[in-house]
Amino acid sequence: MFSKREEAAKLSAERILYHEKAIEQCKTSGENSLIQEPKSTTVALHQEALAKIYADHGITQHNKGDFSSALQFAQRALDIRRQLFGEEHSSTADSYHSLGVTQHKLGDITSALRSKQRALDIRCKLFGEEH
Repeated sequence: MFSKREEAAKLSAERILYHEKAIEQCKTSGENSLIQEPKSTTVALHQEALAKIYADHGITQHNKGDFSSALQFAQRALDIRRQLFGEEHSSTADSYHSLGVTQHKLGDITSALRSKQRALDIRCKLFGEEH
């Protein structure tokens, strides 16, 4: 019997695989079978979902103490969010923050400070200094 953490990890892996396959299928096929949206929109929706799953899985790995794995997933989420939303978006800021927290746990203080500062700068620009 799986523990709750093992079950969560298994479900995350399945969700990741699903969205990775869906993205690849959308990119290689010329049609959008069930979805009536443009192919680029469908790909973007799967990428956005994949970024969220990567971010969540990174947090799960972080909570388990697997900081190296958490760092990889946080970086993947950040890469996708920067591509989809650009540098100055709240989801991008969330990814920078998660990356910084994990970098700090790994002892990479310089990178952690840079990532957390970037998250703060984005949030201040979006929401103001008093938010």
